[in-house]
Amino acid sequence: MQEIKKNCEFCKKEFYADRQERKFCSGYCRNKPRVYSIETRIKMSNAAKKRGYCIDKDTKNKIKEHRISKYIANYIFSLKSISDDFLFLINMRGKKKHTEETKLKISVAKLGKKHHNPHTEEHKDKIRKSMIIDGRTPLTVAIHNSEEYRKWRLSIFKRDGFRCQECFGTKSNKINAHHVKAFKLIFEEFLREFNQFSVVDDKETLIRLAINYKPFWEAEGKTLCKECHKNIRIKRSYKVK
Repeated sequence: MQEIKKNCEFCKKEFYADRQERKFCSGYCRNKPRVYSIETRIKMSNAAKKRGYCIDKDTKNKIKEHRISKYIANYIFSLKSISDDFLFLINMRGKKKHTEETKLKISVAKLGKKHHNPHTEEHKDKIRKSMIIDGRTPLTVAIHNSEEYRKWRLSIFKRDGFRCQECFGTKSNKINAHHVKAFKLIFEEFLREFNQFSVVDDKETLIRLAINYKPFWEAEGKTLCKECHKNIRIKRSYKVK
């Protein structure tokens, strides 16, 4: 294709255009805000008038007056509503909502009742006890905090390259080690095998046995991000079949 030598309309530099319609040497000159000459402005205004895009001065003044009147009306209405609320509060301040007999009945009904504080130690103990099923929770926590579990978890991460195997890191950067066979099933098998020990009384013995229990540390694992791990747990509905 033959190139045409032209002058840029913005920077006035010479450049070679690949087509006749091109007026600027670059996108910078094309997108740069330009100051139009008086002749160009007159042409643009005449074209706008013909198309009906131009607004007369009378119309502009009418729009301005309408906006001002609307603003004043809204301002007066807001002042009126504030004053009405203030007067209502002043009038209600001296009035009694309950008679003396009603107040006495309310006080008698509330005698002996204590306000429930959810942050008391008793309430916290109830929550902790409700979370513990037959003393299993402290045992599972101890297994998860053991050095063997940390090694198993790290081996899964290294094998998968510290990356989620479902979304490959698109959903979340936080990763978890997921048990393909649910940890709950392995834990129940462990308790059935050592059923001669009590979960509450022989907790330390069971922890020592769990460290040497191979199914815990030879279990098939998978690296998942926090979101994918959550979705899989929801699919299981927290119930292992």
